[in-house]
Amino acid sequence: MTERLLTLDAFDRMHRQYDQRIKRYLHSGHGHHLANEQLLERLCNRSARRMLAINARSRIVFVRPLRDAFDALFLPEKTVFGFVTFAPWNAAVSLSKGARFPHRALIRRFLEQFGDFNAVGMVDVALYTNLESSGTSGEAVASWHIHALIFGTSHREMLKVRDEYNCEVPGSAGGDAIHVRQLRGAGGAKSRLIYQSKMPMREMRIIRRAHEVYDPETGEILRLPYTASSTKKRPLRPGDGVRVFEMMGHRTIPDLAFGNGLGDEVLQTALERARKRILREDRQHVRRLEQLIGHR
Repeated sequence: MTERLLTLDAFDRMHRQYDQRIKRYLHSGHGHHLANEQLLERLCNRSARRMLAINARSRIVFVRPLRDAFDALFLPEKTVFGFVTFAPWNAAVSLSKGARFPHRALIRRFLEQFGDFNAVGMVDVALYTNLESSGTSGEAVASWHIHALIFGTSHREMLKVRDEYNCEVPGSAGGDAIHVRQLRGAGGAKSRLIYQSKMPMREMRIIRRAHEVYDPETGEILRLPYTASSTKKRPLRPGDGVRVFEMMGHRTIPDLAFGNGLGDEVLQTALERARKRILREDRQHVRRLEQLIGHR
């Protein structure tokens, strides 16, 4: 099946729509009790210059130069790309403790495993609302994790790191701690680079499945306890989205993003260009306001 690629236009659209949805909720009768001056300020367009991770404009302005800087590497046609998800079990904490989670330590742990490779990564968080049903907690769980694009090595080397780590460390939602997906060419790599730059917008739910076996002696089909599960995604409800934003707090895109090898060059170039664009747009906005006031 052909993979659906995430484009810059789709990224922009989904973030603008989600931003408006959250703001409408905060100003409604249902969500006004969750609104506070600090959160509303962080969501404002003018706060984009702080490159806050929960600011939609910050995300939108950052992702395009990130894609362009990666394009400018002019990598060989046969370059191997891998998309890695890193989610060890102890990166999952209760929602109330999520604001204090040490995301820099998670980055260090990732680089201990993949530090020999070129990489561009981003720390993300997923809200699991029913992990307590599988014995994890009585509260919604914030599963901090990393998505990273790795390139310039072999798929075999990436799988070697994955297999060795997964033998020692379980994953946050009961599965493997490291997932590696081989990508098809630069198009797939750029799509994943865009994908990993998005803000959290999805709620995750664990769907447990009973295991059925046939008993040849009795002819019965026995339904064993829940031994298998899958993950189902759905859009975050506005209230949960606000709680995730509060948990992410003051974290910035430079806090959560990281690069290694050529990936660090890509990231630093993208951050510099994003900051310059935001400042340029803000100056243009001020000039338009001054002209408008001057005509009155």
